[in-house]
Amino acid sequence: MKAIKIIVFVLLVLNMVAPIFQSCIKDTPKTDNQVPPTLEQLVNTYNTGVTLEHEKAILLEGDMTIMTLPSKEVLFFLKRGTQSSYDIFLGQGTELSSAVQKELGKVKVAYLREAMAVQTEDGNIYTFTIGERKGHEVIQKLSPAWTGKGYGLAYSYNGNLSPKDFKGLSSTNEIRASTCKCRRQEPNTDWSDCDSGGEGASSCSIGASGTDPGCSVSCASNSYSTYYACCQNG
Repeated sequence: MKAIKIIVFVLLVLNMVAPIFQSCIKDTPKTDNQVPPTLEQLVNTYNTGVTLEHEKAILLEGDMTIMTLPSKEVLFFLKRGTQSSYDIFLGQGTELSSAVQKELGKVKVAYLREAMAVQTEDGNIYTFTIGERKGHEVIQKLSPAWTGKGYGLAYSYNGNLSPKDFKGLSSTNEIRASTCKCRRQEPNTDWSDCDSGGEGASSCSIGASGTDPGCSVSCASNSYSTYYACCQNG
């Protein structure tokens, strides 16, 4: 008799708990079909815990042109508002899958130091990353129309170069200007021409001064890397 009472009590409790349990399951959002984060959210996520301003991710808007050079370098030119100069993002070690040059129109750009994401007005997203680092991890929830992966990502600003200056060139090495980029480490390399960065550096930067442009770069860094970051004043 006692056993019957216990069974009846357990059944009553289960009957009361079941609707609550089902409700919790129903109200729990599914993670498989989550809405991709906005570029603003990507920047905020990256900047969590970052205290130094020159190490933070930034969000920019403007009109963009993309160009590929034969050296497997992709140039992203961003014209912001009425400014006369272009912001230039350089992805080293990759190329566009279709057009050599393409006008993207108005875009938003999330520059995450080791990765970047570009979103057009029609929702298409273009991304570039240098591999398994913080910026790379942050953009993984996006579904890009094009994605590139290489060994270096540089950002230059306040300069006077434009897409026309790169037309017909085989490499950015043919441009004489202030630069931040990744170089291949060779025997007997001369590090003295790097104003910032150099041997063993995975990133470096120089600030803009007057009419001189500023730039920063991050390079793929692991025990097998043959690249280093080098920044030069004009």
